[in-house]
Amino acid sequence: AAAEYAAAPGQSSCNQWKSCGPGFGRNPGSGNITHDLTCALCTHGSTYNDATDISVCGALPTCAAGKALVGHSEDTAGSCELCPGGWFAPANTIGKCIECEAGTHSNTGEGADACTECAAGKYGPQSGLATCTECAAGKHASTEGLTSCSGCAAGMFSATGDASACTPCSAGEYQGEAAKPSCSACAAGTFSDHDAATACQTCAATEYAAGPGQSSCTAWQSCEPGFG
Repeated sequence: AAAEYAAAPGQSSCNQWKSCGPGFGRNPGSGNITHDLTCALCTHGSTYNDATDISVCGALPTCAAGKALVGHSEDTAGSCELCPGGWFAPANTIGKCIECEAGTHSNTGEGADACTECAAGKYGPQSGLATCTECAAGKHASTEGLTSCSGCAAGMFSATGDASACTPCSAGEYQGEAAKPSCSACAAGTFSDHDAATACQTCAATEYAAGPGQSSCTAWQSCEPGFG
């Protein structure tokens, strides 16, 4: 009968083919009316057999992008699970999701098929991030995919986080240090006549700047005859 064999002539009955246990499948071409079949271990990571019979190993399930096949073995199909934040999986990923590199991220629970570079003004200092971090005031990130922020140069500032560029101090202001969140007004008697000044200049001996934040000095008025 099917699935039986008689190995030698003169047999009074046939023997049942052996059963391949879970994790094993029938070797192709083995098993006929004169020979028992042979079993082979299913290939880990590509095939499995969860039956106790003579079936061949079957292909593992395929997962959509953003999911990975976990919990599988030679005798278990496993299941597809969403990648967590900071990880991703292209279609048909087996084993586990792939960790996002530093400077990139993937949102929590969305099952990403790729990681996204941190936007300008933000940075990703380590791998496996679900979100990127805004640059602190006084710093900026000018391009996408950065792992750290840079301090604003002297004469420049950034008032809030998420800056993609620093802003120059206006005329009448200055900033002598790097990585600062604001500029300072020039004191009375001093001025700055251009943007991005790192220091203020003192008015000439015959000029004055009456209040702070001046971009120029005013010449003293001339006294008319009879006045001093």
